[in-house]
Amino acid sequence: MKLLFAKEEIYGRIEKFQKFLQDNAIDIAIIHHNADMFYFSGTIGNGYFIIPASGDPIFAVKRGVERIKSLSPISNVVVFKKSSELKELILNAGKTTPKTVGIAMDVITLSEFKFLETRICNNMTFKNISAPIRLQRSVKSESEISIMKKAAEIGDYVFSEAKKYIKPGLTEWNLCAYLEYQAKLKGNLGIVRVRNPHLEIVFGHVLSGPEGAEPSYGDTPTGGVGVSPAFAQGSSSRIISEGEFISIDTMLCYNGYLSDQTRNFCIGTPPEQLMEALETSLSLHNLFVQSAKPGATAGEIYDLILNEAKKSRLFEFFMGTGNNKVSFLGHGIGIEVDEFPFIAPKQNTILQKGMTIAFEPKFIIPGEGVAGIENTYVIQEGGALPLNTFPENLTTL
Repeated sequence: MKLLFAKEEIYGRIEKFQKFLQDNAIDIAIIHHNADMFYFSGTIGNGYFIIPASGDPIFAVKRGVERIKSLSPISNVVVFKKSSELKELILNAGKTTPKTVGIAMDVITLSEFKFLETRICNNMTFKNISAPIRLQRSVKSESEISIMKKAAEIGDYVFSEAKKYIKPGLTEWNLCAYLEYQAKLKGNLGIVRVRNPHLEIVFGHVLSGPEGAEPSYGDTPTGGVGVSPAFAQGSSSRIISEGEFISIDTMLCYNGYLSDQTRNFCIGTPPEQLMEALETSLSLHNLFVQSAKPGATAGEIYDLILNEAKKSRLFEFFMGTGNNKVSFLGHGIGIEVDEFPFIAPKQNTILQKGMTIAFEPKFIIPGEGVAGIENTYVIQEGGALPLNTFPENLTTL
């Protein structure tokens, strides 16, 4: 394997974050979360990525030094076997003995925090650096976007395979398994990183007919019946029939970066109400493309789209029904599913060129099913550019 990112890019990310540390009087950052570690180093390891406010970073791991050296441009990769060795590395990482340490508190367990607090960073003041890390990660480089384009291409291929494979009598579960297999052949890693510890995601959802409107247990617009109480959503053993919508929502990972995409299919004549819902979803996408420009806030975009959706006679089914409605229309995406920014109420995050957002206005109609598409977009000066290219209209089979 070769490096995913040039040394200049990785060190550019580190230097940008060091500027934040300096401006906020944080002496050192300890990166412990896999997604953040991958962003700052180009790979992951069993240990900690240490970024002093000034000076070279240290990749301190328990094992696998040679593997890391072959996959990351970081020059200082060291092994620690004892907590005392890790403590020594942290105390001597910067130009002065650190007094203030930054960690991502949203993704650290209590036991690991206590380990750092009592055995490694004694008498240091802890500061939460999760939001600054996520804000920096939200703006993608050209090399990151190129990887996400590749993930989107895998999604487009999967939908083209679905078009050929779907037929009456096929179960959702078998269709999903076939599509997962095809995605794997094209390079899908199969891993979906999520920052929210209460949200679990696999390949995506393959939902059909009325059962497709079964709400999710999580904060997602679609759910489905699933096949087990252990993960009670997604595809089931339901047989796909003529005259009903099939919603295929794929979450694909290429070289650590994700593409989130949904398309609708139907065997034969589709239900009129779901067709109306799909057409409304497409019009909302057009509005998003035009309005999601640098300088707008995520909350402003949410309000604009929601007000337009309220004009639809099907608004009661928009993003769920009753207490099962979700409170967002889109989410940042990249290394993780739930990145900044969120297209949600009162979000003050300012859109910037290079941000990548999965936008998913959907209608969940009890007794009929799910309609609506999702694209992964990159924010450009003129608006949002979709990375997905598979036709957005209903694919009739």
